[in-house]
Amino acid sequence: MNSDDFEKKLEHQPIRAVPAAWRAEILREAVAAASDRRSLAQDNRCSEPAATVWWRELLWPRPLAWASLAAAWVIIAILHTATPAAPMLVAQQTPSSREAMQRFAEQRRELAVLLDFSTETAAPQKTKSSGPHSELTTPPASA
Repeated sequence: MNSDDFEKKLEHQPIRAVPAAWRAEILREAVAAASDRRSLAQDNRCSEPAATVWWRELLWPRPLAWASLAAAWVIIAILHTATPAAPMLVAQQTPSSREAMQRFAEQRRELAVLLDFSTETAAPQKTKSSGPHSELTTPPASA
């Protein structure tokens, strides 16, 4: 029997009313359960200190988002404590700028020796210009 046959069979059956005794019992139990829930909620609200109420109201709109944010911070804290202090080791191993310049000059001398250059030609010559730096040779005429 497929679902179409079942639906057609249900269409032809009359709807029976729930007996009045059952209906009254079901409604009485539902009202009692609702009043129990209300009284329990009121008891919980009254027993909570005022300090915990404000943060629940703040976090209630998105509890899953706040819980995931807290979990992310816990993971970050665990990873932070688990990793060694590698940047401190690197900072201790790096040479000072003076040592780096000395090593660089030594490498330039070795390169010059390997390429058969003298150290004088390998180093750039600084010459001081005695003239003006612009191309104007005469002052501009004032009007």
